[in-house]
Amino acid sequence: MNRRQLLAFLGSGLPLLAQEPSADESIWKEYLAWLGKEPRRSFLGLIDYRQSLSDRGLTRSQVERYMALISDRAITRQEAMKIWFNSVYSTNHGFFSERPNAFLADAMRALRPGTALDVSMGQGRNSVFLAQMGWDVTGFDVSDEGLAIARKHAEKAGVKIKTVTAGYQDFEFGSNRWDLIAMIYAFIPLHDPAFVRKIVNSLRRGGVIVLESRLLTDRHAEGRLSQLIGITLPNELRTIFGNLTMVRYEEVDAAPDFGSGTAPLVRMIARCAKG
Repeated sequence: MNRRQLLAFLGSGLPLLAQEPSADESIWKEYLAWLGKEPRRSFLGLIDYRQSLSDRGLTRSQVERYMALISDRAITRQEAMKIWFNSVYSTNHGFFSERPNAFLADAMRALRPGTALDVSMGQGRNSVFLAQMGWDVTGFDVSDEGLAIARKHAEKAGVKIKTVTAGYQDFEFGSNRWDLIAMIYAFIPLHDPAFVRKIVNSLRRGGVIVLESRLLTDRHAEGRLSQLIGITLPNELRTIFGNLTMVRYEEVDAAPDFGSGTAPLVRMIARCAKG
């Protein structure tokens, strides 16, 4: 096609291929529209959606392609997380639990209040607790429904917290800013070295990270989604935060904050000694 022909084509009103929505984007948007219709039992509705694709008559290879694309975008984008958690929070009529995480509460006995960041704060149970202990608390989450509940809970408790509607992708962690970073079942990419550096650099000298999460084992494997929801292998956190001082580290079978029964959990307190 020469230049004259190209100009004629552009002037004809016919869209260039690059201007059309990609097939991948259409798959993603179709999933988001489905997810927003009603609450789903499985995390991000992924198990339910896989079944719905099969029910529609898609071949196994098509289903696997769709789900691989959707899982990858759920890791790097915020739309699905926001839709799912807003749906969960708006239909549960309250908190999963108003009690703070027990490991975090125990860790506070040895710490003097300062500036605290609650990562993936959800409905704010830990933020409100920290504020009651005298901490200057900021929390962020993609779910505006969750943050609205957190603010109401803080008002009821007579404390102030700062809430930011953001995901880990765009929250401004800052530098030398936090005395405490709470990561309690936080949905963050701990396998991304650049993100971990961002976390560590935002700590003040002597600042600590307090973390509790599920542990990735043969018994409770999470696959690709482990990259999204902060699940690590046994002892992996020791390497991920190898430039911090491990104050406390344990891997236990215990009851998680959410759900029933017991599960492999990891708990960590790590201190920053940078000058």
